[in-house]
Amino acid sequence: MKPRRPSGSERTDRVHRRRGFLPEGRSEVERIAHQVAHDLRNQYTIAYTPTNTALDGTFRSVKVTVKAPGNPIARTRSGYYATDKGKGGK
Repeated sequence: MKPRRPSGSERTDRVHRRRGFLPEGRSEVERIAHQVAHDLRNQYTIAYTPTNTALDGTFRSVKVTVKAPGNPIARTRSGYYATDKGKGGK
């Protein structure tokens, strides 16, 4: 059975949720390329160690806030699944 191809609106919704870019035409590509370059120059990596160390497969919500002039917004995942995947597990 072939996977169902998402409709146009489903693809657009997915792009917006992931902070993706969906140009309406060629004229928008340069603007989008500049925005992507700006975003890449302004990325940071943070580390997180949970207090609950149980690897029980449950979803753990994480919220990141930034206190800085201009009220910047951190674009992050909403959380993670607590599994041993990537730590020698299956």
